[in-house]
Amino acid sequence: MSKPSNEFKYLNGLELITQKGIKGAQAVQKHLENQLT
Repeated sequence: MSKPSNEFKYLNGLELITQKGIKGAQAVQKHLENQLT
């Protein structure tokens, strides 16, 4: 069973948020915004 890489990246993002708190959340948000533009 292989999962889509997008789901894998999403789970990694959640893990970063958990580990690094607000700074991690801001970094993930910036990263996602950069990918959308």
